[in-house]
Amino acid sequence: MATRNGKGSTPILLPLAVNNQGLFSSHYLTERLPGLSEWAADFSVLSAKLRGLYRKSLEIADNWNEAQTEQEFIRPALEILGWHYIPQVGIAKNKRRNVPDYALFADAETKKRAYSLRKTSPDQFHALALAICDAKYWGRTLDAESPGDARDMTNANPSFQIVNYLVGTNCDWGILTNGKLWRLYAQRVRSRTTTFLEIDLPAALEAQEETGLRLFTLFFQREAFQRDADSGQSFLDRVLNESVDYAVEVQEELKELVFERVVPLLVHGMAVWRR
Repeated sequence: MATRNGKGSTPILLPLAVNNQGLFSSHYLTERLPGLSEWAADFSVLSAKLRGLYRKSLEIADNWNEAQTEQEFIRPALEILGWHYIPQVGIAKNKRRNVPDYALFADAETKKRAYSLRKTSPDQFHALALAICDAKYWGRTLDAESPGDARDMTNANPSFQIVNYLVGTNCDWGILTNGKLWRLYAQRVRSRTTTFLEIDLPAALEAQEETGLRLFTLFFQREAFQRDADSGQSFLDRVLNESVDYAVEVQEELKELVFERVVPLLVHGMAVWRR
């Protein structure tokens, strides 16, 4: 279970590399997240590996097609983040076959068990996965179709695709990436397509301060998705739950502030004005 460093933790500012589209409370991310013990973890080795991968790819990435982006950058990045994966496992739903690029697993043993279920029981296969991942070529837009795009294998809207995969697999979490942008999607939100956390990885790697990169590693590493044996929840589950609770708490405090302090001042001001 997550522990807190105490109320004295220093708030952060969300850097430009981070685009939180309502998946979590932004106020929670800036005020409460720095108080969690996970925030203080040492990500230096992981960050150094990501920087090395990015530097190696920088001059050639714009020329990659989808398969090359996966081979040269996305798969190595997933491995750096601690993931074990199985590519191209299809799911049949409503007579349509959908194929997420990757099913992501916690360890090699779980991946081995999943392989034995791949053809006989897709539901059990995906029940072992902590998340699914869909990959696009470097820099491809994630919010629109791309008719006639030779570098795109499907030409479909990526944000619609990842939501279809989430629904089809019933996985709790989904990752959508074009190598540069990494998005985190959740199964249990009201509007899956437009609700996500996005981090611009090159911007986070190139920034002088480390907040963006720390957020990236914290939210996309394998450990964030692994469920606690006692609570049955992952770090992401807890942050999502606490973020909702925190938003309600802030709303209640604002109501109290308005009705107990602001309204009496307004009434008093009106009375003075009338006199």
